[in-house]
Amino acid sequence: MTDTTYTNTAPLPKAIAFGGQPFRSIGVTIGEPFVNRATGETMVDCSYDYPEIITAGAGGAKPVAEWEAVAQRMTEQTIAKIDQVMAELTMHRERLVASLEAAGRAGGYE
Repeated sequence: MTDTTYTNTAPLPKAIAFGGQPFRSIGVTIGEPFVNRATGETMVDCSYDYPEIITAGAGGAKPVAEWEAVAQRMTEQTIAKIDQVMAELTMHRERLVASLEAAGRAGGYE
């Protein structure tokens, strides 16, 4: 949708775009009102983008003598990626909660 009545979407950084898909966002978008030709009713298109976590992998052959060091390094890298995703999702959650709270205080969405 290019014309919107309301949106609270925000993009995910490329670094953690889930499924390796850049240009993803999280949030709600409500389109401009239009008249449904079949019913004559005024309508709006409503959509939301939400995260789904997909795993990705990387690796390669290493000498058997190095497997413990490699396992430790890969575990540390996995933890760092999890921390990065959690921080981003926490930011989006807080942003969306604030959007709901603001709408409640204002008596509706603007």
